Amino acid sequence: MLLSLVTQTITVTGPTNEVSRLLRGETRAFGLIQLKEDDFERMDVFKLVTPDYHLPNGVELAEEPPPIEFKLVYVTQDAEGG
Repeated sequence: MLLSLVTQTITVTGPTNEVSRLLRGETRAFGLIQLKEDDFERMDVFKLVTPDYHLPNGVELAEEPPPIEFKLVYVTQDAEGG
């Protein structure tokens, strides 16, 4: 199964030095979407989900981000493996 990376712009707040480290790429923020068995049974159906965000210590979301719309699709590889 091939999963694609989805990016979303979020607004955060926190101590200036921690936010600066995040902007410089010294720390990371990421969102996680937990898939359930039901999601795999309903392939090709669009779904709206707000990820669970994991942020550096002291940094938090400044506002609730909008949900991400996605769908799972089957991807097959050709005979040459591409």
